Amino acid sequence: MSRILVVDDSRIARMGMRRILEKAGHEVVEADSGEAGLGLLQSQGSTIDCVTVDVLMPGMGGIEFLQESRARGYGVQVIVCTADIQKSTRDECHQKGAWGVVSKPVDSDELLALIASSAAQRDKLALSEEQRDWLTELVNMGVGRAAAALNDLVEGHVELRVPYVDLVHPQQLSDAVGVLSHTPVSSV
Repeated sequence: MSRILVVDDSRIARMGMRRILEKAGHEVVEADSGEAGLGLLQSQGSTIDCVTVDVLMPGMGGIEFLQESRARGYGVQVIVCTADIQKSTRDECHQKGAWGVVSKPVDSDELLALIASSAAQRDKLALSEEQRDWLTELVNMGVGRAAAALNDLVEGHVELRVPYVDLVHPQQLSDAVGVLSHTPVSSV
């Protein structure tokens, strides 16, 4: 099962989400604010499979949480759970990268279906360590040959670094590349 981060300022809402998720066999981690949720993603992000977040919270709300988690490059799927059921709010959440939007009170079947689809998508894109190692080495060899050709062309040294290889869902591509916009980068 999945490890789910529940971000909501309401203790009652977090308890309700915990009950639904644990009954379905998921492990739950809680945060009482958007800022605390981002802190948990920073420290435990590789162990978090999915996030649920409320829209209306003091300080950083769910939409700001979505934006900031994407800006920091956290590739985890985020499901928004909100009492604000306006179409414009739903549209904005999807536009900012939400995997799904669920109205409060949360329908457990709807939430669990979104979590299952998120896990299926994550598993489809996951690389084993061996696959990542093979792809990294192949990219490294290709870049090395390209650097040699460029070196001959410009008659100067081309600095190389170990490449980072990952698979990204097309919906998250702009977020993944956008994080790199502050540093020199090459991508394929």
